[in-house]
Amino acid sequence: MQTLSLEQENTLVQAIAEDSGLNLDYYGFLEILLGMFEDIPGFEIDKPKVSLLNEMWRIYEGLKLP
Repeated sequence: MQTLSLEQENTLVQAIAEDSGLNLDYYGFLEILLGMFEDIPGFEIDKPKVSLLNEMWRIYEGLKLP
């Protein structure tokens, strides 16, 4: 099973924030994230675990803090 390091998670979240801003809701964020996973070998086949998706959402939400 493929996994991402914390650094890789942060890089993907930063890319989403730079391209789409910080106003996405949970489902908008997931739509973009899952689209990105389609381009990562292994993630286009296996469904990412909900815990990974939620962790990346928490990182994204953390970017909104002052």
